[in-house]
Amino acid sequence: MRIALRKTARLFLWAVLIGSLIGFVLNVSVIAFGFFQELSWPRFSWQWVVPFSWGLGVATTVLLVGVSLLSWSILKRVKKEEDTKKTNIDDSTTKEAAGKKEQEKVSSKGIWWKWILWVAGVGLVLWMGSGIYEYFSSSNRSIISRTSTVNLSHSAPVEIARLVICGCESNCRQFEPGTKIPTRNKEKASTAFGKYGFLESHREPALKLGFDLNTEEDQDLYFAHLYSESKTKHWEADPRSVACWEPKLRAYAWGGEAVAIVVSAPVKEFSNPSIPLQHKGTTADFTGFGKKYTVRWNKGRPDQVDEDLPRPEGVKPKNPPITYSFQLKSRELEAVPITVKLF
Repeated sequence: MRIALRKTARLFLWAVLIGSLIGFVLNVSVIAFGFFQELSWPRFSWQWVVPFSWGLGVATTVLLVGVSLLSWSILKRVKKEEDTKKTNIDDSTTKEAAGKKEQEKVSSKGIWWKWILWVAGVGLVLWMGSGIYEYFSSSNRSIISRTSTVNLSHSAPVEIARLVICGCESNCRQFEPGTKIPTRNKEKASTAFGKYGFLESHREPALKLGFDLNTEEDQDLYFAHLYSESKTKHWEADPRSVACWEPKLRAYAWGGEAVAIVVSAPVKEFSNPSIPLQHKGTTADFTGFGKKYTVRWNKGRPDQVDEDLPRPEGVKPKNPPITYSFQLKSRELEAVPITVKLF
């Protein structure tokens, strides 16, 4: 029984050590790949190495370290009992026993190094494992992702979040058609108004910051201010609103399906700011419903390209092989809404 326990404990420790080495190699490889590819933002590569929850990580670390200590103590106890048996069997070999103890004393110096390696290895495994947990918990099929409220923005950039949220709140319209009156939520009990559905309680704080929420420009600026401070916190009270924008932000951040947004293509100048793609190398599908417009890929980069859409028949796409972002400009007499699917 003792021999079996010893073998089991040794097997567990070897498994932790090998798993640690694999985790270390995978982490280094993914990080190196991310830097090599010059990713525009971290979610594509770092999602595998950034812990989902430090609380979960610490708890799991304590558990595994405790099991490791228990296994180590079992090994020492079994070994000690075996040595005691051998000593009792042959008391005449005192010198040999003393030599054994001295040898064990010398060899015990290496135990601390092994222990440090084990702890470091467990930490590395948890580091990658918690990142993988986050990745799969954010998938569309995950129950955890549908109930988690840790960060409903999924760290989507503000340029994407504003288009997704205003699309759910007001179809990105600041005013009622043909007027300068801010749109209103049709529900009687709601005071939400304007492009982003701000409540009336936001008027005073916004004015103190210099934002007039009756104007579209200041609604955009106030949204950016709130999003930079607390992400989607101010839009999480309405479950129907959350059900609209949260899956889109999740899909944008973690993939799984295309995300459709509506971007207004202004006249004479390109839309600003540029819209970032999900990660470098992905693309977008544009639908202008017969309107003429121009796409500018990779603003400010050496591979910046302007492409007129819709393309005449037989004309090949101009967009560069690697795409980071895009802007839109109308070639009509007025601004036109363009539906964009991000893949």
